[in-house]
Amino acid sequence: MLKDRLYEQLDKTTTDMLHLNRYLGLQAPRKIPGISDFTAHNPSRPAPYPFLSDAVLVAIDVEGNMVSGKRVKSHHSVTEVGVSVLDTRDLVSLPPGTKACNWLEKIRSRHFYITKWSRKKRPRKFMFGISELIDIETTPDFLTSVFRIPLEPPSAGFSASVWDGVAQLLGFRRPLLEPERPARNIVLIGHGTYNDLYNLNVLLNCDVYAAAPVVGHIDTSVMAVDEGLPASLEELATEFELSPENLHNAGNDAAYTMRVLLIMAVLRAEFGMRALPYFPPWRYGLRDAKRRRRLVDGNLDDSVAQPAQ
Repeated sequence: MLKDRLYEQLDKTTTDMLHLNRYLGLQAPRKIPGISDFTAHNPSRPAPYPFLSDAVLVAIDVEGNMVSGKRVKSHHSVTEVGVSVLDTRDLVSLPPGTKACNWLEKIRSRHFYITKWSRKKRPRKFMFGISELIDIETTPDFLTSVFRIPLEPPSAGFSASVWDGVAQLLGFRRPLLEPERPARNIVLIGHGTYNDLYNLNVLLNCDVYAAAPVVGHIDTSVMAVDEGLPASLEELATEFELSPENLHNAGNDAAYTMRVLLIMAVLRAEFGMRALPYFPPWRYGLRDAKRRRRLVDGNLDDSVAQPAQ
């Protein structure tokens, strides 16, 4: 059954924080005898190690009616798809910066709105670009072309389809693979990934695992809880001072998911990948800033909680 297959695929490719940092070049690609896995990295310096698997990070989000609901009768129930892409080749020699500020600028985000619903329900404003209409009938092939990222930009003579715009995700002129060209490895990212993949499979007939070589999968809600952080995407984005707006727009959700992931990874590497206390030191700075903002509004006294000794 599809549910069992999806759970098996996700289980096999689930990536922890250490492996995420290996994909980002912040930790050694493999165990080095005599050296701890959890070596600290100064974010003002470029990633010191090769980027494991030469991977492309792809965050996805799907908006629409719930698969389990009675309203779902066909693939027309999906209204929006959001995709954010980060090519690790763009990170070579580029320091992450404080809270990954330099790397965040390399994220490319898109918001696709299915034409079937264009006159029935308008999506919330896309904060990272312009929403784009796509046709429901060609959506599966369209999404497959998004996930099948070529090893190199296709040649100038390659005959492209109407989906030239997808190439902008990675700065290529053409979005589709030339015949028999191998695809890049991707690390699939989501916030509650199973639901999004199930919707893509059932409602849009798009199998991400069949479309491209998925070498890793990260659910930011699970990773956040493992780090002692909130599971909610809105709370996470607020915790990292990203000022989230218009969530539940698929494009915005995918973009914020990618951003909180990078910030978690860079902060974790900065603190040596060691076991952090339940309230890591960097969280106090964020929480204090939030308390100060509340103080300005007159809702809180000026006392600030300090870490327990």
